[in-house]
Amino acid sequence: MSERPPDRLYPADWQDSPRYSGAYTFMRCPTTRDLSLADVAIIGVPIDTDVMYRPGARFGPRAIRDASGQLRPHALDAARLEPPFDRLRVVDWGDAEGYPGYIDQTLTRAQAEIARIVDSDTFPVILGGDHSTTLAAVRACAAKHGTLSLVHFDAHPDFWKGAPERPYHHGTVFRVAVEEGLIDPAASVQVGIRGSISAGIISEARAAGFHLLVPFLDVIRYRHTLKEQAVDIPEQICITRDNVQVGVDGILYLKVLDAQRASYGIADYGFAITQLAQTALRSEVGKIDLDRTFEERTHVNSQVVTELDKASSPWGIKVLRYEIKNITPPKDVLAAMEKQMRAEREKRAVILTSEGERDAAINTAEGHKQQVIKESEAKRQQQINEAEGQANAILAVAEATGEGLRKVAAALASPGGIEAMQLRVAEQYVKEFGNLARTATTLVLPATLSDVGSMIALATKVIQKDAQPMATVPRPAAAGALRQKPPEPPHAT
Repeated sequence: MSERPPDRLYPADWQDSPRYSGAYTFMRCPTTRDLSLADVAIIGVPIDTDVMYRPGARFGPRAIRDASGQLRPHALDAARLEPPFDRLRVVDWGDAEGYPGYIDQTLTRAQAEIARIVDSDTFPVILGGDHSTTLAAVRACAAKHGTLSLVHFDAHPDFWKGAPERPYHHGTVFRVAVEEGLIDPAASVQVGIRGSISAGIISEARAAGFHLLVPFLDVIRYRHTLKEQAVDIPEQICITRDNVQVGVDGILYLKVLDAQRASYGIADYGFAITQLAQTALRSEVGKIDLDRTFEERTHVNSQVVTELDKASSPWGIKVLRYEIKNITPPKDVLAAMEKQMRAEREKRAVILTSEGERDAAINTAEGHKQQVIKESEAKRQQQINEAEGQANAILAVAEATGEGLRKVAAALASPGGIEAMQLRVAEQYVKEFGNLARTATTLVLPATLSDVGSMIALATKVIQKDAQPMATVPRPAAAGALRQKPPEPPHAT
């Protein structure tokens, strides 16, 4: 046995105390009137003073306690069933004392005993006693909690009217309770009412507002689940705006919010919601073309849900969502759509091929253009470089020639310069004349060939004539001043 807290009361353990021994308490629970130790208190009301024909109910509390001593925990699935006395603290209060033969005083005393339990916020479990004990319990609970709702399991409604000299008996309990405002008949139900003796009073109980469930007459007519349901909407033929027939099916999700409306507001809400979903779907599909049926699925679903929700509200049904499952066009339309798609693909292929060729041609032309531009720029730069090189070469030659001439002029002006010049001219004359004879077969000779001296004199005279101007020739300007701007290269085409 599991360890139990020391400050908690438990029923007697059968391993320590046999079930046939000890005091007769309900399920062998401890007896105490200290309600601070209890969540539930068992109280007996052993009275049957108000019974007309069959006394003996006063022995009920004792018989119940005796039989309950044999109850034990259910061992078939002990791991899943929590022991009740580990959750609730249950004690046996004992019995409420009555006055045999005096119904008013007995009910007053029983009410006072039950009120002590109720006022301490302990839950009372009452062992009767005849039916009149219920009136004492209802009075005590209504004084604490106000008007009550009743669930009454019995064969009779106990709604008879008492005589002036005897207002209370076991058959007047709930008429008195209604007249005293202790219970609300409209929020109460009586289950199991039967027998010919109750036939005359059933109408009065119903007129007071009680809901009576009579066996074989009041049976369960409708059963509804409050869970979300998925309803399959069969395939149907819908005509699109461009007059094409397509087969469309779907699935509808709904939930019953009000079981009464779902039962009595319409004969068969399942059939009605299916038919309404099909008509709403046909209406929505008829507003769009075939090519847009697939892309407009979400819009069609939302419109169908809106229409169904409006219509099903009086039925206690809430339509949550609708989904189209399949859209099936006719075979010839499918074949045409396949051809159209094939043509579209071929068209896109041709367009992409032509675009590729166009881009390739553009890229080739652009490359050729860039090549020509680069070649022209390279040629221009080459011409600029060659012109600058030639200018620099001409300038260098001119400077060297000028410098040489200045030095020759200076040498001629020095003593012996003329004679050296004459000797040099004579040597050059003889040398070049000899070379002329070696390289040519035809010779043109001057008239004064034998007169070398006259040739030298002529050259000397020319030199002397030009010596004076050459002495006054200024030096050439800087190389940059003699450069000419090179010609512009031709424009690239």
